[in-house]
Amino acid sequence: MSHNSITTFHKDVSNVKDNNMYDRRNKLLLEFLLKNSLNNIRLIGNAKSPVIIYNEEVRLSCYVEDFNLILRDSYKNASIISTLALDTKRVIDAESLLLDFLHTSEHSEVYRVGLKSTPGLFLAGYNYRDKANKLGKEPVFSILEARIYLTFEAAKKAINELPNYPLEII
Repeated sequence: MSHNSITTFHKDVSNVKDNNMYDRRNKLLLEFLLKNSLNNIRLIGNAKSPVIIYNEEVRLSCYVEDFNLILRDSYKNASIISTLALDTKRVIDAESLLLDFLHTSEHSEVYRVGLKSTPGLFLAGYNYRDKANKLGKEPVFSILEARIYLTFEAAKKAINELPNYPLEII
C-alpha cells in the first residue's frame, strides 16, 4: 500500500459516514473494539480491507471479512485463532479473548516520521502550492493522526523526499 493512499477512519465513530456497507462495517468494528476495551485503535488504508493499528505502534494480526473480525496468531504465515462476529448489541465475552490476543499474538511494528527538533510532532500529510498538479509539496506535522508507514522502507522513502527537514523514523 502506498503511503499516499492512506486514509484514516477516526476513533470517534460518530464521524464515520454510514453510506455504504464498508463504512457501516468499519464503524461497527470500531464500536465493537471500544466496547471490548481496545481503546487506542485506528483504521488506515482502504475501507474494504482496513489495516488495524493499536496505540500508533503496531499493526494487529487480524482483519475484517464481511462482518467478522478474524484474529490470527501472527502477521505472517498465520493461523486463525478466532473469528468474532461484529455485534455491539449482543454482549459477548470478547474482552478477555481480545486482550489475550493482544498479548500473545505476534503483531508487526509500524513506523512514523517525527520531527527531530520537536519531539512528539509527526508527519501527518502534505499540502501543495499547486494542488491540481501536485507541485510544491510541503509537509504537515501534527501531534495527532500521524501518517503510519507499514514498512521501515516506506518511512525512509518519506524522509528522503524531504531532505530539508530534520526527520527521524519512530
